[in-house]
Amino acid sequence: RLRGPSGTYYTVKSSGGTSCTSFGTRNYSVPVSQTAAGTWTLEVADQYSLDTGFLDSWSITL
Repeated sequence: RLRGPSGTYYTVKSSGGTSCTSFGTRNYSVPVSQTAAGTWTLEVADQYSLDTGFLDSWSITL
């Protein structure tokens, strides 16, 4: 999930399913009442102990 500068969280991918592949480009809207300027944090968590995976790269454009 992404954490915006105001502390609001935006879900990128929910757990579930049997595989996860490249997401490609995703677009998200920030409500007018929220600021897009500031520090954005990507939080990644493995919800299942028997699988493996990795985060190859990510970027954000405001």
